[in-house]
Amino acid sequence: MAVTSHATADVKWESDWDEAFKRARSENKPVLVSFYADWCVWCQHLESITFKDQKVAATLSERVVPLGVDIDHSSRELLQRYRIEAPPTVVVLAPSGDELGRILGYMPPTGFLARVQGILGEVPAGSSG
Repeated sequence: MAVTSHATADVKWESDWDEAFKRARSENKPVLVSFYADWCVWCQHLESITFKDQKVAATLSERVVPLGVDIDHSSRELLQRYRIEAPPTVVVLAPSGDELGRILGYMPPTGFLARVQGILGEVPAGSSG
Protein backbone atom coordinates (compact mmCIF):
# COMPACT_ATOMS: atom_id res chain seq x y z
CA MET A 1 0.00 0.00 0.00
CA ALA A 2 1.59 3.26 -1.09
CA VAL A 3 -0.57 5.79 0.74
CA THR A 4 -1.19 5.40 4.46
CA SER A 5 -4.13 7.81 4.40
CA HIS A 6 -5.89 9.93 1.82
CA ALA A 7 -6.02 12.91 4.18
CA THR A 8 -3.01 15.18 3.80
CA ALA A 9 -0.87 16.86 6.41
CA ASP A 10 1.65 19.65 6.23
CA VAL A 11 5.19 19.52 7.52
CA LYS A 12 6.53 22.81 8.86
CA TRP A 13 9.86 23.11 7.05
CA GLU A 14 12.73 25.26 8.24
CA SER A 15 14.47 27.20 5.48
CA ASP A 16 17.47 28.58 7.40
CA TRP A 17 20.38 26.15 7.95
CA ASP A 18 21.68 27.80 11.14
CA GLU A 19 18.22 28.15 12.68
CA ALA A 20 17.41 24.50 11.93
CA PHE A 21 20.57 23.28 13.66
CA LYS A 22 20.06 25.66 16.58
CA ARG A 23 16.57 24.20 17.02
CA ALA A 24 17.91 20.65 16.61
CA ARG A 25 20.42 21.18 19.41
CA SER A 26 17.82 22.73 21.72
CA GLU A 27 15.27 19.94 21.03
CA ASN A 28 17.93 17.19 20.83
CA LYS A 29 16.62 16.00 17.45
CA PRO A 30 18.34 15.16 14.18
CA VAL A 31 17.85 17.42 11.16
CA LEU A 32 16.22 15.89 8.07
CA VAL A 33 17.47 17.93 5.12
CA SER A 34 15.55 17.70 1.87
CA PHE A 35 17.83 18.91 -0.94
CA TYR A 36 15.49 19.80 -3.80
CA ALA A 37 15.10 21.92 -6.92
CA ASP A 38 11.95 23.60 -8.20
CA TRP A 39 12.49 22.09 -11.68
CA CYS A 40 12.86 18.54 -10.31
CA VAL A 41 9.77 16.41 -11.03
CA TRP A 42 10.68 13.76 -8.43
CA CYS A 43 11.15 16.49 -5.82
CA GLN A 44 7.62 17.66 -6.60
CA HIS A 45 6.32 14.11 -6.10
CA LEU A 46 8.19 13.85 -2.80
CA GLU A 47 6.65 17.14 -1.69
CA SER A 48 3.09 16.52 -2.94
CA ILE A 49 2.77 12.80 -2.14
CA THR A 50 5.31 11.56 0.42
CA PHE A 51 5.66 14.63 2.66
CA LYS A 52 1.88 15.20 2.61
CA ASP A 53 1.19 11.68 3.93
CA GLN A 54 -0.19 11.87 7.49
CA LYS A 55 2.16 9.27 8.99
CA VAL A 56 5.21 10.72 7.26
CA ALA A 57 4.27 14.27 8.31
CA ALA A 58 3.65 13.17 11.91
CA THR A 59 6.98 11.35 12.10
CA LEU A 60 8.89 14.29 10.64
CA SER A 61 7.14 16.76 12.95
CA GLU A 62 7.77 14.67 16.07
CA ARG A 63 11.19 13.11 15.47
CA VAL A 64 13.28 15.52 13.39
CA VAL A 65 13.76 19.16 12.48
CA PRO A 66 12.76 19.25 8.78
CA LEU A 67 14.88 21.57 6.64
CA GLY A 68 14.33 22.28 2.96
CA VAL A 69 17.36 23.33 0.90
CA ASP A 70 16.95 24.51 -2.70
CA ILE A 71 20.12 23.31 -4.45
CA ASP A 72 19.87 26.11 -7.01
CA HIS A 73 20.19 28.71 -4.23
CA SER A 74 22.78 26.95 -2.05
CA SER A 75 26.51 27.28 -1.75
CA ARG A 76 28.66 24.89 -3.76
CA GLU A 77 30.56 24.15 -0.53
CA LEU A 78 27.40 22.93 1.21
CA LEU A 79 26.47 20.66 -1.69
CA GLN A 80 30.01 19.28 -1.90
CA ARG A 81 30.24 18.77 1.86
CA TYR A 82 27.15 16.56 1.85
CA ARG A 83 27.91 15.00 -1.56
CA ILE A 84 24.67 16.15 -3.17
CA GLU A 85 24.84 14.99 -6.79
CA ALA A 86 21.18 15.29 -7.81
CA PRO A 87 17.83 16.11 -6.29
CA PRO A 88 15.90 14.86 -4.53
CA THR A 89 18.38 13.81 -1.86
CA VAL A 90 17.29 13.58 1.77
CA VAL A 91 20.07 13.55 4.36
CA VAL A 92 19.49 12.96 8.06
CA LEU A 93 22.07 14.74 10.20
CA ALA A 94 22.82 14.68 13.91
CA PRO A 95 22.63 18.11 15.60
CA SER A 96 26.45 18.11 15.30
CA GLY A 97 26.17 17.93 11.50
CA ASP A 98 27.35 14.31 11.23
CA GLU A 99 25.46 12.23 8.69
CA LEU A 100 23.18 9.51 10.07
CA GLY A 101 21.81 8.33 6.74
CA ARG A 102 20.45 9.38 3.36
CA ILE A 103 17.69 8.63 0.90
CA LEU A 104 18.41 9.12 -2.78
CA GLY A 105 15.60 9.90 -5.18
CA TYR A 106 11.86 9.62 -4.76
CA MET A 107 10.26 7.13 -2.38
CA PRO A 108 6.54 6.63 -1.78
CA PRO A 109 5.26 7.29 1.77
CA THR A 110 5.49 3.75 3.17
CA GLY A 111 9.03 3.11 1.92
CA PHE A 112 10.18 6.59 2.93
CA LEU A 113 8.76 6.19 6.42
CA ALA A 114 10.42 2.80 6.91
CA ARG A 115 13.76 4.20 5.69
CA VAL A 116 13.59 7.25 7.99
CA GLN A 117 12.63 5.07 10.95
CA GLY A 118 15.58 2.81 10.13
CA ILE A 119 17.95 5.77 10.06
CA LEU A 120 16.52 7.00 13.38
CA GLY A 121 16.91 3.51 14.86
CA GLU A 122 13.20 2.95 15.38
CA VAL A 123 11.23 -0.21 14.81
CA PRO A 124 8.44 0.65 12.36
CA ALA A 125 4.96 0.22 13.81
CA GLY A 126 3.32 -3.04 12.87
CA SER A 127 6.54 -4.81 11.89
CA SER A 128 7.32 -8.16 13.41
CA GLY A 129 10.92 -8.66 14.50
